[in-house]
Amino acid sequence: MDGFMQSIPLDEKVFIGGDLNGHVWASNDRFERVHGGFGYGNRNEEGESILEFASKIRSSLSKY
Repeated sequence: MDGFMQSIPLDEKVFIGGDLNGHVWASNDRFERVHGGFGYGNRNEEGESILEFASKIRSSLSKY
């Protein structure tokens, strides 16, 4: 997914939608910039992936 996102020209808009089907947990440790600290249950592997992806996208956007 990272390579695909990087291949999109900067003048294009990207909308990501759908059911990402992950639990991100109530704690936002390590992901304060992309997780508001609201949630429930335990973080699972899918939730970890969602937060990592959001962090990478946010880091990419802050370069421009």
